[in-house]
Amino acid sequence: EHSRRHKLVKCSLLTLAWFGLSTCLALFNKALFGQRKGGFPAPLLLTSVQFLMQYLIAAATLRFVLPRMRPRRPIPWGVYLRQVAPVGVVMGMDIGLSNLSLVYVTVSFYTLAKTSSILFLLAFAFWLRLEPVSLRLTAAALTLTLGEVLTVQGETQFNALGFFLVVAAAACSGLRWVLSQRVLHAKNGLEGTGLRRSHGMHYPPAMLRTMMPVMCGVVFVFSCFQEDWWDTVPGS
Repeated sequence: EHSRRHKLVKCSLLTLAWFGLSTCLALFNKALFGQRKGGFPAPLLLTSVQFLMQYLIAAATLRFVLPRMRPRRPIPWGVYLRQVAPVGVVMGMDIGLSNLSLVYVTVSFYTLAKTSSILFLLAFAFWLRLEPVSLRLTAAALTLTLGEVLTVQGETQFNALGFFLVVAAAACSGLRWVLSQRVLHAKNGLEGTGLRRSHGMHYPPAMLRTMMPVMCGVVFVFSCFQEDWWDTVPGS
């Protein structure tokens, strides 16, 4: 009972910290990318640079500060391409599309609309059979859908492109959590426990160092096709 209560308190505090930091990051990105304030002209490029910095910090942390968290063995390329790389792709698309949407929508609208990621998470979990279909979860999803519709109708500064980008980011967010669950916990033949223990993926710095190269590459490619940053950034 004590262990269960301790785990509940720990998860609650981590959830509050995640939500608070996520909101602060959204406010910062809105100030940085906001269209009305003459924001940075290449949000996807800047996002890819942020991913690169996170990779360098995580690698330096594992090498010089917390070497005990370094994985004992590398992930085989076959496993990396089949299981890890897809997570990095959808994570990169999630954050990249989220930052891009803040160019067009308000932070309040973005925060409310992004909660639709729960709907996509449930849908992907049902589809991939990671979660059994239940009436309670279906009712919760329908309630969230109704709230999503009311949110869109009540937005005075509604932007269709911004809304589409937020929903696309929410879909990627739901998919990335489901794929992350499979990578970290599902059996894959590597000691039967997923990559969480067998390759040190339960340590945040190790997971960041593994995921960030894919995330950086995906968002950078999108930036090259979408933003023409070699023309827009020098004159900004």
